[in-house]
Amino acid sequence: VGTKLLILNPSPIESIPSDRQVVERSLKPASVFPVTQASAVELPFGNEQVFEYTNPELIDKWKPKYLHASKDGSVWVSEENTLLRFSDGKLDVFTSAQGFPEVMASVGEDQAGNIWIGGQTVLARWNSHGMTTYGSEERMNSSRVFSIGETPSGTMFFGKRDFYISYLEGNKFHDVHPAVSPTAGVLWTTRTTFRSRDGDWWLLTDEGVYRFAGVSDIKELQGREPTKKYTQNDGLSGIAGFQIYEDKKGVIWLSARGTGPDRHGLSRWSKDKDRFEAFTEADGFPKGKSVSSFAGGGIGENRI
Repeated sequence: VGTKLLILNPSPIESIPSDRQVVERSLKPASVFPVTQASAVELPFGNEQVFEYTNPELIDKWKPKYLHASKDGSVWVSEENTLLRFSDGKLDVFTSAQGFPEVMASVGEDQAGNIWIGGQTVLARWNSHGMTTYGSEERMNSSRVFSIGETPSGTMFFGKRDFYISYLEGNKFHDVHPAVSPTAGVLWTTRTTFRSRDGDWWLLTDEGVYRFAGVSDIKELQGREPTKKYTQNDGLSGIAGFQIYEDKKGVIWLSARGTGPDRHGLSRWSKDKDRFEAFTEADGFPKGKSVSSFAGGGIGENRI
């Protein structure tokens, strides 16, 4: 939240009124804890309890960009030249001085448990054995990475600048470039490239959201025309796709931003209607807000 790092212990879904689709909760911290490298971290234990963690150099200096929960239960937070890991009740801090990328952004994980970190200068893969970095020498279109993902077959893919998608095959990177408007750009911290579990590919741009359906192999995206481009005419609250999420039921959620706060919002895709349905104040969603991150809970429960 801004330059603050907060951890919330949410209340169970049963506490949410059945007549509301969206319930807004306060993030006012009950306690504030200063933390340092390798310090123990006390976690909130009461329902809806919020703790704040501070450090002038490690946390407060930069805005958090990406959150990632890895399979081992660790939570990773990227902040410019600092990568934080909350694991086993303590905080670990990684920086560019240890070989990590400068200006870190996206964080992902592959099936083997390797952590991938994208930035503006290089792409890095980290595990307990050490760090491997990839840049222009690997013949990638760009070393700037906006999003990280993995196909069911284990192929890692990376959303790059100008909507190129790099994928790792063996020890080599290859690029594909779907048909996207040459004038399209991206918003800061947007997860530009996403593959849903049904095999559709989604590209988020500041001119709308592109969907490429029926793609059985990532190579088929080269030059491929979109199945559809979604705009405000298709239910998006704003023209620019900001963040995307697929819940446990396979429903696609998308936050968008526009030219003003009245064009910020949250929409949910209806596959049957092939359009998005925007949430409003009547649903409990605050006016003029755009979702920056999502998390799933139980079936039917999503936290934003």
